[in-house]
Amino acid sequence: MDGKQARRTRSSSPLGLLFDHGCDAINTPMSCISWIATMGLISQGGWRNDAVIGGAFFSAIFPFYLGTWEEYYTGALVLPVFNGPSEGLLLGAATFILTSVKGTDW
Repeated sequence: MDGKQARRTRSSSPLGLLFDHGCDAINTPMSCISWIATMGLISQGGWRNDAVIGGAFFSAIFPFYLGTWEEYYTGALVLPVFNGPSEGLLLGAATFILTSVKGTDW
C-alpha cells in the first residue's frame, strides 16, 4: 500500500523502494517465525515437524524473493487480485485471533 501511495502522489524514489523492500525482507521471516510459534509447531519436535516448519518458512519467503527478483528484472511488481501482502496478513491475523481463543489444538 505504501508503494502504491508513493506512486499516486508521485513521491516514489529508488531509495524509497530499497527501504520498502528492506523492511519487507526483515518483516517476512519474522512474521513467518511468529506464525509458526502461534500454530504450536515449535514445541512438538521431531524430524517431520522440522520439515513442516521448513516448508511453512519457505512457503512464505520464497514468493517474496521471487516477486522482488521479477520486479528487479521487469521494472514492475504485478500482484494478482488475491496476493500475499494483503490477504496473507489478514490470514495471519485471523490465525493469531483463532489461536488466542481456541489454543494451538484447533
